[in-house]
Amino acid sequence: RLLDYERIVNREGRMVKFGPYAGFGGMIDTLHSLGLALLTRGYATPFLHLSLSKEYSSLEVARADMREVGEQIRKRGLPKEVCPLTIAVTGSGSVSNAAQQILHHLPCKYV
Repeated sequence: RLLDYERIVNREGRMVKFGPYAGFGGMIDTLHSLGLALLTRGYATPFLHLSLSKEYSSLEVARADMREVGEQIRKRGLPKEVCPLTIAVTGSGSVSNAAQQILHHLPCKYV
């Protein structure tokens, strides 16, 4: 059974709200999964060096890994077959802002 926590409401509105750690963890896990998905297609990328967010002892340790991934991409790039790599983040709330903070460690072009 799936439960959509954002739809739990009372008369005043939503009872469950997600904070920045949902964005931090979600983006780290997304990039970790991207590394695995690209590997199954034969492309080794720096994203393989990321762990799942739950495996990091702190946010700072995760950010350090993200900085290293960003540095590797700056130095070596990504395989041309996966470029341009497009990541879209929508919204302006705490989850979106946190996800964008993680992406700031990568050499991104913002549009």
